[in-house]
Amino acid sequence: MDRVSERRTFLLILTGIMSALTAVTAQLCFYLGPIPYTMQNFAVFLSALLLPPKYALLSQIFYLMLIAFGLPVAAGSKGGVLVLTGPTAGYLWAFPLVAYLSSWAVRRVGRFSVLKSWFICNAVSLLIYLIGVLWLYYWLVAVGGPIKTWAHTVAGLLNISHDSVVVAIVVGALIFIPQDFLVDHLLAVLVYSYVKNIVEHKI
Repeated sequence: MDRVSERRTFLLILTGIMSALTAVTAQLCFYLGPIPYTMQNFAVFLSALLLPPKYALLSQIFYLMLIAFGLPVAAGSKGGVLVLTGPTAGYLWAFPLVAYLSSWAVRRVGRFSVLKSWFICNAVSLLIYLIGVLWLYYWLVAVGGPIKTWAHTVAGLLNISHDSVVVAIVVGALIFIPQDFLVDHLLAVLVYSYVKNIVEHKI
């Protein structure tokens, strides 16, 4: 096997591993009402750090395909098209884009550093919240049902505005940021800092 084929094979294997890791971290969750609180951001950003942009993108597309095919790899061991169209689907849709952009960005800032990479992960993750909140807002306004009741109950408990935009931002983004920034993203960068020499030697 020549060097190019060996590299491609390694990257495809690593891409599959990162898809599987995203599925595993989806199960490390608890629910805040209907919204799962998972460790998936760790897997998404680790894939971005480990893989070139195209392969980071593919790792998350493969993960979404597994969900679409009905495999129980989403949070709570769920799968199927309903997961990809439900109130929390926006976060999942953002994974491929965020993995690609993060991978591209960390490779444009020069020499690796934990602080720079952590900052990039945090900055690009705002797209997850943006897409997730926009889709959640659509559900609150256009669909309603149990998730709207739950969201406005939370708004009442927190003594905040019941305006759907405010509620979507609070329950769909702000409550997740502390763990995502201080645990998931930082852990992804630290894990990468330990394994990057091995991976870089292979690719």
